[in-house]
Amino acid sequence: MKRAWSLLLLALLTAWPGTSLATGGGKSLRYGGGGQGTVMFDGRLHASKGFRCADCHTKLFDTQKVAHVTMADHFTDKACFKCHNNTNKTDPMAASRDCATCHRKVASNAVTSTDAMAGVIATAFTGDDAAKAVLLSGKQGATAQSTACLSCHGAATPPKPVTERGKTLNLHVDVADYQHGTHANIPCATCHTGQKGADSFTQVPHAVARPDNATCLSCHNVGLAHQIKAFGQSTHAEKLKDKVSCGSCHNPHAQPKKPEQVAYASLTAMYNAQCLACHDNAAKLQELSGKSVPDAKAAHAFLTNWSAHSRSVMCVECHTPVADPNDHLIGEKKTAVRDCATCHTEAGKSLIVARATPHTGGAAPVTSGYFPPNQVAPVLSTIGGTAVSGVFALVLVHGLGRAWPRRRPVGTLVSHDLYPAFVRVTHWINAGLFAILGYTGLSVRFQEAAWALGLEPATRIHNVCGLLLAANFLAYVIRAVATGDIRQYLPGGQGGMGPLSIQARYYCYGIFRGEPHPFPVTRERRFNPLQRTAYLAVFLIGLPVLITSGGLLLLPEAVTAAIAPRRFLVAAHYSIVIGFALFVVGHLYLATTGATPLSLIRGMVTGRHEEVQTTGQHPDKEQGPD
Repeated sequence: MKRAWSLLLLALLTAWPGTSLATGGGKSLRYGGGGQGTVMFDGRLHASKGFRCADCHTKLFDTQKVAHVTMADHFTDKACFKCHNNTNKTDPMAASRDCATCHRKVASNAVTSTDAMAGVIATAFTGDDAAKAVLLSGKQGATAQSTACLSCHGAATPPKPVTERGKTLNLHVDVADYQHGTHANIPCATCHTGQKGADSFTQVPHAVARPDNATCLSCHNVGLAHQIKAFGQSTHAEKLKDKVSCGSCHNPHAQPKKPEQVAYASLTAMYNAQCLACHDNAAKLQELSGKSVPDAKAAHAFLTNWSAHSRSVMCVECHTPVADPNDHLIGEKKTAVRDCATCHTEAGKSLIVARATPHTGGAAPVTSGYFPPNQVAPVLSTIGGTAVSGVFALVLVHGLGRAWPRRRPVGTLVSHDLYPAFVRVTHWINAGLFAILGYTGLSVRFQEAAWALGLEPATRIHNVCGLLLAANFLAYVIRAVATGDIRQYLPGGQGGMGPLSIQARYYCYGIFRGEPHPFPVTRERRFNPLQRTAYLAVFLIGLPVLITSGGLLLLPEAVTAAIAPRRFLVAAHYSIVIGFALFVVGHLYLATTGATPLSLIRGMVTGRHEEVQTTGQHPDKEQGPD
């Protein structure tokens, strides 16, 4: 009867889903979770080799405690499960947690040590027995074995063998990264298992099995069920099958022990390098996928600055579900985050800040558009807003003064040809481009606003219009130089500051009294002295700085670094934009100071300039407003 109950208990343990592992001999082993607490591995590999509970929990069996002596009499794993059954809160405190207790045997004898790792052979050590005993104790033993491997694989000029297909293999291991990594205390042969006994590591190339997912999961399976399932559903696993493994994304020779103590930028560089090892190589992508696939830079053409993003943001930030920072479900490109506002707004759902904040150096702010994380942009925004508001107030007061009943010139309204067609066309192209650039630029800067255009389309449109503005300006300059029209913008004649004072007096005083313009408009002199000064500044400073700074911001930072720091370019671009905002407000207002409020605007459409041919004034009769 007891035998029947024992068989029934064994059957139940074997059938229990997710809690038992069946070995080749039909034994049932149970590791991880529940009553026995958290252990370092789930024993999948160990169970497959026939190891039993007592192989690690030896101290319990050596004691004289009745409970364990009784179980020791059975000396079978099912006896352990009577208590350690996921319900009883017993803790195997006496278990050996030093892997080197067994695995150091691998290194102790290069010829016969095949018992612990089923054929794994490590390079033999040199030196006397006393030194060897020290080297083979725990951590030091693992370090000694790794040193033997790194003498070649960590060399400054590591071997780069060429396969039968002509492919060069990179077998280099960065020694510094490895020694500071989480796997530094594990012998190399733990993962790189030998396949030909004593000759496994003496042959070149070595006869070792390539680590795969099962190798990683023999230790890392505990608590990773969600990640394992998600990775199995990812596009890499579905399309590439066994061509991709844990090591394709996680570099086992550089995985840091405590990632939170590593600067986020350094982790980004390490992880992205793993992605770009394939995705930055079109030929390798085609080899893996069997079809022509664009490389990473081409696939991310929609990003304003690919270099900055690939250096500052982990690929997985956008290519895994945003809600879970540990999710391993890497989807197809159509599922990736493409909404720039996810990161670049205060209300964004980006995990970058949350994920990076615990790391050394913290997280770089990304919520202020494309402006650097400093105080330049907020300060300039305040200055610009104040200046534009001031100009608007000045224009409003000046306009109310003009609308007040005043004297007006008396005469006939006449017109004559003045503005060439080319000038008019380029003028209205400029006007349209400035309107679009203003809206899209403000959308980029104030992405949180309800009126703002989406960041991605705003950036694309802004960049295209910037290039069109540069082309339009270049065409205008070429035509002005070729026809001599450039003289319209150059200071000429005598008088120094006198003409400027006369024109300023007219705007501040004469215009309210209905005085005629002090400088009549002719083909040879289309602009008054103040206009000429303003347009000269636009020609020589405004547009060149605006176009140059904007153009440089389109280039990778690696290219522009030798010219000017990126934050300087941003500050210069933003500052000149504020200047143009002031210019446009004043320009639009002064366009209403012609013979009639719309005559100057009408002239830029028809090409004909309208003015009052004065026949005298009525000094005793005040004229109504325009």
